[in-house]
Amino acid sequence: MFRSYASAQMVTFIFSIFIGAICGPMAWFMRVISEETRDAIDGLQWPLRLFPMFCFGFGLNNMINREFYKVIYSEDSVRDALDIEIAGGDVMMLVIDMFLYLGLVFCLERYSMA
Repeated sequence: MFRSYASAQMVTFIFSIFIGAICGPMAWFMRVISEETRDAIDGLQWPLRLFPMFCFGFGLNNMINREFYKVIYSEDSVRDALDIEIAGGDVMMLVIDMFLYLGLVFCLERYSMA
């Protein structure tokens, strides 16, 4: 797919920046503008959490804005930082991603040597 390690590293770097620095805040913004976009991002956030940089950016945004979520969701109290809708889902997916990508590397290394 790539002819050199440098080009593969550059594509990975740009992709990670896009997912983490653009999609994370964009998902947070979609969560706060209206109820329709909030429903859309609530379904879309789980597939996006397969990318560790998205988990980091989205989880950080959610932890910072817990008091704001209390207002827009009309809740009685501020949610815990590790609530599944705040940063708990991101932490859970980071652990799952770790095992998923580690297994993928082992499979690719094993079958590429054969």
